[in-house]
Amino acid sequence: EDAEVRTIVGKVHASDSDLGTNRKVRYAVTNPHQHFAVDPESGIVTVAKSLDRETTAFYNLTVTARRASFPFFVIKFGIWVT
Repeated sequence: EDAEVRTIVGKVHASDSDLGTNRKVRYAVTNPHQHFAVDPESGIVTVAKSLDRETTAFYNLTVTARRASFPFFVIKFGIWVT
C-alpha cells in the first residue's frame, strides 16, 4: 500500500537458446491491469498506479514472455502481489 509508483515488485525471466535476434524475448502484462507494468525488454515488474489495501487486498496479474521472431512462442507467468 505504501509502495510508490515505479517501485519494483519483481522480475520475470524467460530465455531462448537461439542465437542473434531470434533469441530476444519480449514481456507484457496480458490481463487488464492498471496497477502494474512490466518492462518489455527486462521483465521488471513495477507499480504503475497507487495501491490501496483497503479496497484490494491482493492483485493477480499475468505476464507473458514472447519470442520476438518467428516461430513465436508464449510463456505465461502468474504473479500474486499482496
